[in-house]
Amino acid sequence: MQNLFDPLIKIYKALYLFAYDITGNYGISLVLLSLFTFIVLYPFTKKAQQIQNKEHRIQSVLGPQIESIKKHCSGREQYEQLQWLYRRYSYHPLYAIRSALGFIFQIPFLTTAYYMLSGLAEIQGVSWGLISNLGGQDQLLGGVNILPFVMTLVTVVYAFVMPGISKKERMQTIGIGVFFLVLLYTAPSALLIFWTCNLIWSLLDSLLSEKLAWIGEYIAENELAIHIIFALAVTVGILVPTEIYIKNASQLWFSYQDILKYFLSDTAKYFCALFLIYVLCRQKRIKYVYLSILLGLLLGVFLQCYVIGMDYGLFDGHEIEWEKYTTIGVANAIIWIVCIIVTFINFQRVHFNVKKIKRIVNPIIFSAIAIQFFVLLFIIIKDPVRKDIVYEGGKTGILTTDNLFSVSSKDNIIIFLLDAFDASIFEKIQEKNSNVLEEFKDFTYYPDIISSYGFTDYSLPEILTGKLYDFRVQYPIYIENAWKNNGYYKILRENNFKIDIYTKGEYVNKNAPINNLIIEKVFMDDESVNKFYNLVKFRIFPHCIKWLFYRSGLQDLNLSNSRHSVYKADDRKFYIDLHTRGLEVDGINNYFKFYHMQGVHVPYTLNENAEPVKRGEKGSPYRQAIGSLKIVKEYIAQMKKLGIYNNATFVILADHGYHTTVGNRPLFLIKHPMFYHDSLLISQRPILAADLLSLIFKNTGSFMNTYKEPIDTKTRNERYYYNPDERKNGTGKFIKYLVKSPAKDIKSWHSLGPMKNDNIVNRDYKIGELINFSYYGNAYNYKTYGWDDREWASGTIITKHKAEMILNLVNYKENNNKDLGLTFFCHPVLHFFNSGEQAPVEYRTLELYANNHKIGNWKFTTNDEYKVTVGIPSNILKSKNLVLHFYVANPSDIDQPPRFEMKLLEITEINKNIKKNDFLP
Repeated sequence: MQNLFDPLIKIYKALYLFAYDITGNYGISLVLLSLFTFIVLYPFTKKAQQIQNKEHRIQSVLGPQIESIKKHCSGREQYEQLQWLYRRYSYHPLYAIRSALGFIFQIPFLTTAYYMLSGLAEIQGVSWGLISNLGGQDQLLGGVNILPFVMTLVTVVYAFVMPGISKKERMQTIGIGVFFLVLLYTAPSALLIFWTCNLIWSLLDSLLSEKLAWIGEYIAENELAIHIIFALAVTVGILVPTEIYIKNASQLWFSYQDILKYFLSDTAKYFCALFLIYVLCRQKRIKYVYLSILLGLLLGVFLQCYVIGMDYGLFDGHEIEWEKYTTIGVANAIIWIVCIIVTFINFQRVHFNVKKIKRIVNPIIFSAIAIQFFVLLFIIIKDPVRKDIVYEGGKTGILTTDNLFSVSSKDNIIIFLLDAFDASIFEKIQEKNSNVLEEFKDFTYYPDIISSYGFTDYSLPEILTGKLYDFRVQYPIYIENAWKNNGYYKILRENNFKIDIYTKGEYVNKNAPINNLIIEKVFMDDESVNKFYNLVKFRIFPHCIKWLFYRSGLQDLNLSNSRHSVYKADDRKFYIDLHTRGLEVDGINNYFKFYHMQGVHVPYTLNENAEPVKRGEKGSPYRQAIGSLKIVKEYIAQMKKLGIYNNATFVILADHGYHTTVGNRPLFLIKHPMFYHDSLLISQRPILAADLLSLIFKNTGSFMNTYKEPIDTKTRNERYYYNPDERKNGTGKFIKYLVKSPAKDIKSWHSLGPMKNDNIVNRDYKIGELINFSYYGNAYNYKTYGWDDREWASGTIITKHKAEMILNLVNYKENNNKDLGLTFFCHPVLHFFNSGEQAPVEYRTLELYANNHKIGNWKFTTNDEYKVTVGIPSNILKSKNLVLHFYVANPSDIDQPPRFEMKLLEITEINKNIKKNDFLP
């Protein structure tokens, strides 16, 4: 039975989880899902109600006559009289079922919700208000479930307030309510909330429909205009912006909830403005000419966004070569003109007759909206919204501008990261304009360098932490682990360093030891909203005017805070403030300063004097590179004036070089304390940009005050680079390169081919293979979220409510009807106490789900060591993808996670003497 509803279950689950992405609350998401269901079904419900009313009218006529025939006739005569009566009114007794159409139509959706919510691991143990577990019975009154009675009460009220209902139908409705009370008494709370909300919407509709009848009449009079204007407003205001958001969610550092209010507000503005113009058009002909234009625009937007494919490349700020699109741009403009002309001609062809126009327009509008909706649905199901940064309670880490220009009178480590500054540009400056580099004669230059990735999101955290990013780990987990107990920053703290890092907050963990880091509520500032809407307008409008809206890439969208100045990479403003304010000396603390500057990143807005490029003048990476170095030189000059430069460690580097070419080499210059050259030194040592911290500190953990490196030392044999160019088509694939020396020579770059399966992770699993959860175990391949690897422990712990694993069962035959057995071992938690005291006994409850079906639960203490074997029935293995959810009922925060660790996991064919769901101690 469930298989029949599988497609609808997938859609409902995708919508529910998407609603959770918006609200961050599973209970409110249930209410929204029920409201969405009611709205989608509303036209069909109304149609069913009209059929019901027709049935009532027929029964009011037929009923007395049928009773009279049954009273005065019998046998064959009664049968013939009834058949004559039915033929006279073109009626069949089976038509009586029409009176229950409204309810019958909702049964598939109730069934879908039942299957979807009954096995949904995400809501297991999640509380909402007085309900302690949305995934289980409510048991609100001493073990008695209250929600089923609330649902039945709403049904009874509905039976008494619904207009035009007969006594017989009222009793039938009450009977159905009692039936569902018995049927759903033990159902999950989530399902009862969903169904009760559906009943409440129907009840409100019944109560308000007559009072608001005048609204219905006005809508009926202007139905055509409302349909066209509403479709255009929703397309431009919600559907297209939502698709842009979902497709780029992992790159956007704000949630859908943050920007949804702008979508709704703009949709309302568009609708009101367009409808007001319609109202102001007094003449009927002008009204319909106006509507024909709007319909043409709707078709143009629809075709532009969903049919006409125009690839403008990555939106990362690079200037688009508009001349390449001249021919296709002309064709694009013609399509828009044809859309408007064709709709106008069709309106005029039927002499602006409303009924005839509706027959043309309504199918077009319905198709356009339905296609957009199903495209969104397909995207959500195929690629659910994934956020690299998760805000907890609307709060996140913010890096402020506090102490932006404070430096120490003692020891300073100053790092300038000039974004996208490729080493080739530096070498070009050396060749053509060497006097620009005179200020850097005490530095050592590393030309044999690569970054691991050609974009900032992954390269910059590597540089800050020294921890290389691996795609087998989710980005938030990587950020957390990279910053956790980072030895470099411990050394800085021990040496009285204040750590100030000026970049985007998403690149640091909220618990990182950074002085200018605060945890605050954030919001999108007006500038970022406008930048996002420029992307929307770029998508919507025809090619000939797209240039008006192309300003910047997704990486420029920032969050703001109302109480603090959030750092943003604005080189021109930084330069002006540095000139006006100057450096301020702190005689107490030492300072570690990291400045993330725009550098040579597009768009090229600065010249060689760090001034804005003049109007009509085209910027260039070469000029902007010299301008960014000028800012650094000004900083150095002020340090020299204060007498603190010689004793400082000073680094100038880039997070990556040119994205678009294999062979990207970021700039890397370093000046060690009390180390002088007559000219710029060049080291041929092969390095990664992520080697920054290891080059600042000795391996022993002390500062490199007397560091002197041989010029030609080579210590690294292998370096790897993941080419991000393959990401532009949304394939999620990366080409891995082995890079030998010298990195400048393209022949040193050897392609190892695209990384496999789901962003590098190879989840292929052969039944019978042992999965090891130790720190270096192979479980790494299968874990998705909710896990934390502890190097000091012997296994993996679950950090939150639940954790997930995905295994692709490569040697499992889907139709062999064989059950599987899952065996895993738990071992005691390792406790470290200085005094040698005993570890406290803590109780935990674990629930295990396979493909969203609960297959077992256990209660244990943290000091237990045991083996568990559980059967996985073949009927839930409908594909080779096995998704396991481990749910711990009483989670703690990350600093004190649940005392549960998994040691080993093994999947084998179930032994004959083990029955399904038979748990072995």
